[in-house]
Amino acid sequence: MFARGVASLHTAHLPVPKTLTSKSRVSITSKLIEIKRLQLHYFSHLRKTGGRGSYQFLTMLDLTDVEESLLPTPLFPLHTKIPLVSPFFPLLTQKQGSIPPENVGAPTFLIFPHIFHTFLALSAVSAAASAEAGDNLLFETSSNFCLNNATGVNVKIYNVTGYLIILAYMLACMYSAPTHLGPWIGMLIGGAYFIFCWFMGGLYLADVLHLGIAHRSLDYKEWFMKAVTAVNNTFAIYVDPIAWVNRHRLHHKHSDHPGDPNKLSGDGFWRTLYLCVMPYQCKENLAGDKILKSRTFRVVANPVFAIVAQALSFYLLWKLVGDLKFALVMWFGIRIFSLWVNMIQNYWTHTREFGYRRYHDDDDNAMNIGEWLPVTATFSACLQNNHHHYEGLLRLSHDKSEYDFGFITVKVMKYLGLVKATSTGAQLPRDVPLDALGF
Repeated sequence: MFARGVASLHTAHLPVPKTLTSKSRVSITSKLIEIKRLQLHYFSHLRKTGGRGSYQFLTMLDLTDVEESLLPTPLFPLHTKIPLVSPFFPLLTQKQGSIPPENVGAPTFLIFPHIFHTFLALSAVSAAASAEAGDNLLFETSSNFCLNNATGVNVKIYNVTGYLIILAYMLACMYSAPTHLGPWIGMLIGGAYFIFCWFMGGLYLADVLHLGIAHRSLDYKEWFMKAVTAVNNTFAIYVDPIAWVNRHRLHHKHSDHPGDPNKLSGDGFWRTLYLCVMPYQCKENLAGDKILKSRTFRVVANPVFAIVAQALSFYLLWKLVGDLKFALVMWFGIRIFSLWVNMIQNYWTHTREFGYRRYHDDDDNAMNIGEWLPVTATFSACLQNNHHHYEGLLRLSHDKSEYDFGFITVKVMKYLGLVKATSTGAQLPRDVPLDALGF
């Protein structure tokens, strides 16, 4: 159950064959809710069901016109209104294979008790529409609807896992903080170390090694690439730059097939977790770039440097906070979070049960995951379906609706004069639904 990542609330299917109405993009449920001017209101955003019409600030579900027999009367007496306050939108699974029309960058939090009221109320409305239309549509299946799973409400395990790791890390920092600091200062120090390691790792891996070297989509200043490589691998989380570039190129060459060092198509959750630490052996060397042969990169890639640098980073952290237990919590905690980031890229975005596909390429399992936390944590590397289809493009989002934190950081570096686009990275394919590259 954990590996598949599904926890569901199910409704039974009506034993009536589907009609053409249920296959249309705007279903009976959407039309009914659109007529009754209903919406789901989550955080500060409004999402209108059944189309892209005008937005109206209505967040109450009026059940007065619904058949009494269709309502669970102990919970929903007739002539009552039920609030549709739904802050858990990013946790809910999109329909597999569909493309969400928009991506609201709202953070995901724990599911609130209103989930049961919302779910049952919408089921009742949908059942009323189905009875009237004579089809078996129990739930909205269009990608325009936030509860768009035909059999219930699914919690996205990768979001829950990520937020729980962050919460556990912060609580552990508060608990292990030395007395002279106190829990709140300890949490602030732990948060600052967390953000430093996360940001340096994303800048190093996603922006410099990935788009700058592995795919040659961006042309960075050489001194900047060397500085980011040295700082990250000395003070944050060590990653061998030469080995990483080679593995990534092999991953694209043999994606999900023998020869891919990250994951084979049949590898499950626990196998992929093991491969994040001990990947398959690389049988080719595709990392012959001039920059990788420079002294800085050769020194950083040396195994002796790897051991000394990580020992030094822990020692400096220990001396900085003045407490061994507190330093251990922070040092190991951020590495557990980085393992989750790696699983987002290697497992959840390469298993077709998760995310959505813009391009239906049969030769790999690459998927897009577009929620706020995975996109921010991976610097947009979780938009794998887009990236595998056009691996040379300098941005991983292929639509304005897709949130792209990594592209934001690249644009800031361009503004600072640290990077420019290569001819490969700046070429916008015709079937990418963007008016311009935006760089």
